[in-house]
Amino acid sequence: MGESLFSEEDFAVAWRIAQPEEPLAPLGKDALDDDLGRLLEKLARELDDAPQVERPLSLDTLQHVQELYLQYEQELRALESKLLQRVAADEPLLETTATELARCEGFFTDAEERLCQVLGQLDDRRRRLAFDEVESQRWNERVHTTREAAGHLQAFALEVVLPPALVRRLTARPQIDEVYLEEVKRFRSKLAFASLPDVQRTAAYKDLRPILHELQRRVVARLQAFLLGQMSRLEEPNTNIQILQQNMLLKYRYFIEFLQDVAPEAVESITQTYKNTQSRVYLNFFRQYLDGLWALHEPDQNLEDTLLIPPSMSSSLGAVWQRLLPTATSFRLPSMFTSSWMSNSKAATSTSGDRMRSAGTTAGSAAAGDRTAAGAATPSGLGQRLAVLEELAEPPLVLAVAQAEGRLIPPERIFWSVGRMLLTICSSERDFLADFFGPVESPTLEHVMLQARDYVAERFSEYFARTTDVVGLLLCTRIGQTQRDDARANGLALLEIFFSRVELAIIPRLKEILDANETSLAQADPRLLFEISAAAYSAEQDPETELARRIHAVVQRYADYVQILLTLALRVPSSDAMVLKSLHVQQREMHRILHGMAERFQTAQNRNAFLINQLGTIVQRLTRVASSVQRERDPVTDAGLETLQEMKREFELELEACTNQLAAMVLMGSFGEFLTLASSKAESSPRANAPSTEHWRLVLAEFRSEWKAQLELVCKAIVRSFPNWEIGASVLRRSFQELRRYNMNLQRLLPYDASSELGALLVDDAALVFEMRRYVKVGTAINAALVEEASD
Repeated sequence: MGESLFSEEDFAVAWRIAQPEEPLAPLGKDALDDDLGRLLEKLARELDDAPQVERPLSLDTLQHVQELYLQYEQELRALESKLLQRVAADEPLLETTATELARCEGFFTDAEERLCQVLGQLDDRRRRLAFDEVESQRWNERVHTTREAAGHLQAFALEVVLPPALVRRLTARPQIDEVYLEEVKRFRSKLAFASLPDVQRTAAYKDLRPILHELQRRVVARLQAFLLGQMSRLEEPNTNIQILQQNMLLKYRYFIEFLQDVAPEAVESITQTYKNTQSRVYLNFFRQYLDGLWALHEPDQNLEDTLLIPPSMSSSLGAVWQRLLPTATSFRLPSMFTSSWMSNSKAATSTSGDRMRSAGTTAGSAAAGDRTAAGAATPSGLGQRLAVLEELAEPPLVLAVAQAEGRLIPPERIFWSVGRMLLTICSSERDFLADFFGPVESPTLEHVMLQARDYVAERFSEYFARTTDVVGLLLCTRIGQTQRDDARANGLALLEIFFSRVELAIIPRLKEILDANETSLAQADPRLLFEISAAAYSAEQDPETELARRIHAVVQRYADYVQILLTLALRVPSSDAMVLKSLHVQQREMHRILHGMAERFQTAQNRNAFLINQLGTIVQRLTRVASSVQRERDPVTDAGLETLQEMKREFELELEACTNQLAAMVLMGSFGEFLTLASSKAESSPRANAPSTEHWRLVLAEFRSEWKAQLELVCKAIVRSFPNWEIGASVLRRSFQELRRYNMNLQRLLPYDASSELGALLVDDAALVFEMRRYVKVGTAINAALVEEASD
């Protein structure tokens, strides 16, 4: 008997039933069912523990197992029934039980063998299914590989094969447009695929290689010709360069990418052609732009004509010439500075004679705001020229618009516009080169802009080397500094050379002009200046009186010159030291000239009137500069501000001294005895030469009766000597203040014994102030001051 399918404990019930030594106890049907059920469950578990196949069993196999199971169950139920009947009949069971047990043992052994056969069949079926599964996977992999290979072959064929339509469009399409661009992209993808090492080893590639190379050569030639043709259009007249770059070149920048991959030498040729073409284009553009703007530029004067003291006034020939021309009413000096911006060319031409101021310019006309010898120094002229500093970020001038307006353009505005144009074009060109050719090196942009940059620098260097316009030089210095900072901020290093050359041209010329003016002042002879100016008047006009009441041409030019230099030096840090040093030297020489000319006057009154007119004009100009500094938003240099304050203080001290002297002279001429009496010291005891009471009575009575008429004469004399109301007002105010002081001082100087009688003859200070106010209404600015003093 083979090995039992069940363990010994599985037959515990059967063995207990078969024991002969023990009486056979009756068993209940439920207990036997439980034992048999446990055996069947054990059999089911062993069947479940048998190796399982990955795939489900067939229907025949399942039906066979089910039939065996039913057969075993029927036989066990029959055995169970017989055992129950034997036990119920209480028959001797020893032999019968042994026989039955033997038969049960045989039955179980037979069942075990049959089950082993079933399990063996199931194991064979499992192995057969596993083999079939492996074979199925292998065939699936072969099918997948075959399909993948077919896909690769199809893709290879699509990438390598050149469709006739593609070849025809690339070679024979009449125009290059967006459709042609898409075809070039397709062709580039085929070339990229053909460049793979695996593809190049195939026989198909070897067959197609000559065709690919020939098609590539023809496409490269066509694209190169197209791009070169578009670049040649840049040189056509009236071509908008930026529009052509954006609409025609950048639109097809993919062609450059294609050529960089397949034909780098073609890209190098195109790049070189573009650089050469644009270099010529920008050179011609800036040549036309500069020529057009310079045509609107007012010509500069000779340096000798712009000096503070021209050579014609520094030699004795000037005086002789004036004597030979008795009909000349004045000695005329041409304008030192021009300011034609904001006026059209016709008006500038018609008023060119008005820009010339003579030695006989009155203080009144100068203060009225007329154009002076240095017309740019007037608020309207200099202010208009300084306005360019607030417009540095504005777009450059449009040549056609400027030509249509016909305005004369000052040099600093031309320099600003050209510099702004250089910055704009360099930035735009750099962006285009980066977008079209890809990242480019700085020499590429420099090659494009080199000729234009050097041409502009050369033109301005030539102009700055010969110009006499100090305003333009100083403004161009400030403009150049600002634009240089903008170029550095934008990374335009190529413009550094341009601004350096401009600065090297401006500074020496500015120094030359400053030195020439210093020399003209140092070499000036006050005697000759006085004689030349006095010779312009006839003997009937009293030359000294006429000269004393007018602003001398040299002083007028100096006042304009100082206002211009200080106004600009405060805003130009790079050149302020040189300019301020020159101003100190010129101030010292101007003091010498003024006092030397004043010594030529025969009367002290004319001498002081002359100095007051000249110094007052200079102080007025310095005051305007100080007022503009207070309103200025931009910071000013400390050195320039100190120079301004120092010069203003020195001239004001001299002006005050001359004003005091002239006021005393005017009062002494009209109120001589009254002032002498009022200036005497009070005495407690009478002296031998002390004024008598009668003398006091006569002087006070005369002053009381004539003081109003004398005030009118004083006012007329001052007005006649100082047509400039602002300057004359200061002298008139000082004269009135002195007269009031003397009148107030009389009260304590009256003799003690007749103080009551003489006090009745004194003029009340309120009446004196009231009468003075009648004259100050003419237009002076001392009204408030007199009222305030009267209230005190």
